Amino acid sequence: MESASPAFLAALRHCESEPIHIPASIQPDGALVVVSTANARVLQVSANLEQVLGMTPQAALGRPLVRLVGEGNFQRLRELPVRGDRQPPVPTTFQFDAQQGRPDLAVQVHRVDRNWVIELENLIEADQRQLNQLLVATRDALWESDLETDIVRYCQLITEQVREVTGFDRAMAYRFDPDWNGEVIAESRSDRLPSLLGNHFPASDIPAQARRLYLRNMVRALPDVDATPVPLVPATHPETGRDLDMSFSVLRSMSPVHVRYLRNMGARATLSISLIQNGVLWGLVACHHTEPHRVSFQIRELAEFIAKSVSIKLGSLDSTERSAFMQQVQETLVEINRRMSRSGDIGDVLSSLGGRILALLGASGGIIAIGGRRYPFGRVPMPDDVDSLVDWLQRHGDSEIFHTDSLAARYPPAAAFAERGSGLLAVRLDEDYKNFTLWFRQEQIREIPWAGNPNKSLVDDRDGYRIEPRRSFDKWVEEQRGSALPWTGIQIESAQALSLTLIEVLTQKALISEARRSEARLNYLANHDHLTRLPNRLLLKEKLESALVNAELNNEELAVLFIDLDHFKSVNDKLGHLAGDRYLQGVATRLQSSLRHNDILARWGGDEFVAVIERLRGDEGVEEAISRLSAQLRRPMKLDGHHVIPAASIGVARFPDDGTSVMQLLQAADAVMYEQKEKKRTSLFIDNADPDASPQVSFEMGWQVNRALTESELVLYYQPQYQIDGHRLVGLEALLRWQHPTRGLLMPHDFLPAAAGLGLNREVADWALGTVCRQIAEWDGLLPSGVTVAVNVGPGQVDPDFAEMVLEAVRNAGIAPGRLSVEITEEALERRSDVAAALERLAAAGIVLAVDDFGTGYLSLAQVRELPVSCFNIDKEFIDGLPGDHRDEAIVRSVVALASGLGIKTLAEGVEDETQFAFVRAAGVDRVQGFFCGRPIPSDQVPAYLTQLGQG
Repeated sequence: MESASPAFLAALRHCESEPIHIPASIQPDGALVVVSTANARVLQVSANLEQVLGMTPQAALGRPLVRLVGEGNFQRLRELPVRGDRQPPVPTTFQFDAQQGRPDLAVQVHRVDRNWVIELENLIEADQRQLNQLLVATRDALWESDLETDIVRYCQLITEQVREVTGFDRAMAYRFDPDWNGEVIAESRSDRLPSLLGNHFPASDIPAQARRLYLRNMVRALPDVDATPVPLVPATHPETGRDLDMSFSVLRSMSPVHVRYLRNMGARATLSISLIQNGVLWGLVACHHTEPHRVSFQIRELAEFIAKSVSIKLGSLDSTERSAFMQQVQETLVEINRRMSRSGDIGDVLSSLGGRILALLGASGGIIAIGGRRYPFGRVPMPDDVDSLVDWLQRHGDSEIFHTDSLAARYPPAAAFAERGSGLLAVRLDEDYKNFTLWFRQEQIREIPWAGNPNKSLVDDRDGYRIEPRRSFDKWVEEQRGSALPWTGIQIESAQALSLTLIEVLTQKALISEARRSEARLNYLANHDHLTRLPNRLLLKEKLESALVNAELNNEELAVLFIDLDHFKSVNDKLGHLAGDRYLQGVATRLQSSLRHNDILARWGGDEFVAVIERLRGDEGVEEAISRLSAQLRRPMKLDGHHVIPAASIGVARFPDDGTSVMQLLQAADAVMYEQKEKKRTSLFIDNADPDASPQVSFEMGWQVNRALTESELVLYYQPQYQIDGHRLVGLEALLRWQHPTRGLLMPHDFLPAAAGLGLNREVADWALGTVCRQIAEWDGLLPSGVTVAVNVGPGQVDPDFAEMVLEAVRNAGIAPGRLSVEITEEALERRSDVAAALERLAAAGIVLAVDDFGTGYLSLAQVRELPVSCFNIDKEFIDGLPGDHRDEAIVRSVVALASGLGIKTLAEGVEDETQFAFVRAAGVDRVQGFFCGRPIPSDQVPAYLTQLGQG
């Protein structure tokens, strides 16, 4: 373990302050040009510009960029969707005539301080052919590895695939611990480099500013550690005098310290791939080669695709682990609550359940302090030692959570009780340390294999101490004493919630045995939410338990309503947390006023409430209650000069049909609530109350959509879909429009957000489906054989009743199922795990299925394989850049290859001109739709169109 001496800490601070994002130089494998966005003139270039563009730096500086790259390439650059400053680069290509004698260039563009930063590399056709070959193999490998649930085995599959794709001698998966030390958990290598599997790397190997850059650049390459960096000319910006921020630069030269580190490791070339879990750097795939090794632009793009796929998988594994952990927490809390109800003695309960509680956090001992009184269980330090430790924490603990696996290194007196408390996870629940939890881990003597001695050499130069990279990476085994096993991320994150809930449960039940003189006041504080004054979840469970007993004795029904406010985070983000608190208080008042006197309302937590409706009169009583709740919520609420229109998702569970216990009913209502949330996809409206200000979203527009549904103002247009060879009509896609009485014809984006705010999206979508089916019936004699009519289905329509809703519309219209095509968006497919069964049912009934907006979501290959669809609709986003945008071209070809391998047709959406049509045709796309082939036709003109088509 690295020393924490003052000299080392000073050197570490020096290392972390190295400005690696402004090196003023690049790697020599390409060239860089900085151009003003104001006048498109060249401000800075790399000194090797002539090797790439045939023009010296002196000749290029001050010239318009168009003189360097030509009019066509300049226009292509101007049309790129380059976002604001310091965002990831956007790729394209520069193409040159054979007469110019220059090879085509791979180009990446981003913006810094209102300047374009343009990076250029030679584009080699052979690399593109290699990419096409590797793409299918990579897809299949990721598909296969996606089934793996063990993180180490999964990383082993990924390192093998990365090494196959990149050709490096060694690829290793490197995972960070909470202190940013790394461990090699998987490795694929040739005999040319030694194994580092199982070795650890100290946190100082990758300092904080380097980790931040790994989050911004998922793929970083250094083809030759001995190559001389190419300086920028001039070195600083000629107008501002500042260094160029190269955080997002793919050619940015490496830190000299890092280069020496790689040489000492025996690596002549390297490639790093960031692995990100839920927005946090989880680890790296680090590749090394014994000789210089250039990785082409195309292969780097494929490596980034792997990185993003792995990051999605890591998020999924984390979610699974958290769900399992929270289930254990919930079961333990239920048991604590049960025993406290029976005993009322905290000490007795902790004595009997202490081992189970400690197992949740992997601790060997714990102390729970409530109101200054401490309850120890398991193996903990002596009381005097705990007193001194708490005093130290109170003076030095700035945050609510303190954790360490080596307490003696931070608090030297802890060495005296290392066998009981080498590791500590402390959760402070108030400022005075009256309520807290301490979780201890006993000393664990471990042998840690490091990749070289982690205690780095220090050099004292005129700038102070600096770290010198170690010269050997041979295994160096440290026997670590005085420390415990490190706390995992999920244990640290969950400790606060677990500690708070434990104290809440224990406090609530202990109050029952308190003296009667303070019982009423303390009972209220423990049983009610301080913000809304409603019963909290503990009191709710007691009241619900009592209500269930009464309902069973009297042979009555009752209902539990789980109420979740939609988009509460938007209120906090847009109006602030104080306004968010007042919003919750206002909602609580409205909910309370809409219920009967004997009904129960409680705040479950956060933006969730629970209502209990007793003495029901069948379904009618529940529907009346929900109607009253919804009506109260929809009234505009004024907050800090804004009007907020709340919305909520409500799940209902009935006793005894849906459960007979408190937990069964709460879980059933919660599950229904989430189904309702998926079905509605409502939005929160925040309107500026100032009539002279521009509102963010029009509340009035939402009510106009409601009127449009009843006044028949919504209309459908139909756009033809053609077979690309032969120009034969194969389908018509229904497109929604609003014939507004004063504003004319409106597109969906003009009114659907407003409709969502009032929960009308589902009603609009159901109207469109029913109308399409009725119009198919009207045109049945005119529609050519094999032609289908498509209707779009979004996330808000996909629920357990989705298949039955579609089939009922088909039956009501009396049409053949094969005439209807359902185009379901990729977002809808990935949001619901039960959508496959609905699609299978529709396909079995003969309805044609297609995936709409294919490529815009995160649908896994395993999901794609199982879909009973006949067509992938390639989203217009990828067609717009054709031809010329290298990434869009690769995506279109990849989708065609994937579809062809699965026996599925492809349709290109939004084909606007002849060049796009020619490209998708050459790429093997089966069908086409867009203005180039046919504009949308009003529904009343479709019969004439079909008649003319039949005569032609």
